[in-house]
Amino acid sequence: MTCSLRAATVTDLDALCHLEAICFDGDRFTRRQLAYLLARANAYTHVA
Repeated sequence: MTCSLRAATVTDLDALCHLEAICFDGDRFTRRQLAYLLARANAYTHVA
């Protein structure tokens, strides 16, 4: 299996929100927080 990494974009927001919902029961990022991290924050988010 080959895996590649790329920078996440706002088009990944739905998938990231879904992952947050199924992976974490309590303290998780909101859709708004994830959108901020992808668009404006001084953060690097990658997806595989």
